[in-house]
Amino acid sequence: MIDRIHEIKCNDSLPKIIIERSNLIKNIYPIEDCEPILFHPKSKQYVTFVNTKLYHDSNNNYREIGMDSLNWMLKNDFAYYRSNNESDKPESYLVIVESSRNENLELIEKFLANLTQEFDKLNSKLELNISFWEDLPYLPPPPTTENERQTE
Repeated sequence: MIDRIHEIKCNDSLPKIIIERSNLIKNIYPIEDCEPILFHPKSKQYVTFVNTKLYHDSNNNYREIGMDSLNWMLKNDFAYYRSNNESDKPESYLVIVESSRNENLELIEKFLANLTQEFDKLNSKLELNISFWEDLPYLPPPPTTENERQTE
């Protein structure tokens, strides 16, 4: 899914995800940067799917979350401020969804349906921006070679 979103967006088109649930259709237009963007490890906007469970990263403190906490998270964690002054009104809402390639898409669809339902309850004129990233395992740096050690 991530590859397809990137392929569509980076070829001057708009990707669209359609979620159909009990007489309700949600259209989601994911955001995508075709150039690599800077990673911010202390961002509150991340949700990560791992082994059919949903985790939230706030200041590198992962905790499992339930779908019933999405309203609170939208107001507090997913509100996006361009400046560090959170007393101003947010510019938009931002959620970065991370998952591995083999994660359960049905769970991600359920999350997106619940998230958009809670967003609709806010009655906000701001945008809900959703970005999809592949959750890559942490890879340690390669070992130092003998030649590199001698030049240090």
